[in-house]
Amino acid sequence: MDVQLILVCLFILPTCPAALAKECAFNATFIKREKELFNRTNYETVCLNQETDYGRELTTCNGRIINPKCVCAYEMYAYDISDICKKTAPRENGSLDHVKVEFCMKYSYTRAGPCQNGGELVNPTELASDAKCRCKEFYSGDFCDTISKPIVCTESKLGSLLPDCAETFIAYPGNSSCSLTIGPRHFICDTQKTVKDGTLDCSSPYYNPASNMQGDNNEANGKSPLSGSPMLLVCLVVLLLTCRLDYGDVFSELNV
Repeated sequence: MDVQLILVCLFILPTCPAALAKECAFNATFIKREKELFNRTNYETVCLNQETDYGRELTTCNGRIINPKCVCAYEMYAYDISDICKKTAPRENGSLDHVKVEFCMKYSYTRAGPCQNGGELVNPTELASDAKCRCKEFYSGDFCDTISKPIVCTESKLGSLLPDCAETFIAYPGNSSCSLTIGPRHFICDTQKTVKDGTLDCSSPYYNPASNMQGDNNEANGKSPLSGSPMLLVCLVVLLLTCRLDYGDVFSELNV
């Protein structure tokens, strides 16, 4: 094979997947939640008057039985609910101001209090209102709920009512997508997908979603999708030349 052609192959062929790629990557910062136990509108129903017995140990607050998993839940911190019984003078286990972190370690969801994504509660002698979390790698924030990482985006011809990927948003296990707009281009991104090696950034000048979209339109119009992917044509030409040089006899017999 000609040395110059080898160099051309080495330079161009790695770009072929990018020319065909529908996906791109975007560096996003978002709040990753493990699970929503309750919110401002339903926490009384979910948490109060729930007779959850942990070894004959009922958790109460001003005479009202509560679910102890709710006491140190992430939601109490995120929604600033220091007193789950909404009483003016709490004296029992329903208030972050009257229980210690060790209570959260014993009763809370995942035994980690408000800590998310594998975060670990620290300072067990402190009041729960002052709870601190030790985060795993890549996570940050008071409760290990913040992560910055590349997420997978796919072209979309229309906009979306999903949260803006360019802003800090909340991602739940069942609702992990966001919407990204770069100039006239629209993308839907999924925080749970893993970005593959070699995936181009959505803002990269080498990623041309317009070409991909043109390819889609050509298919719909009965035209060759290759007309929307000039880089793909170059790749195929290089491959064809390579094959002819290496397997010329075979091509001759086939009259190619």
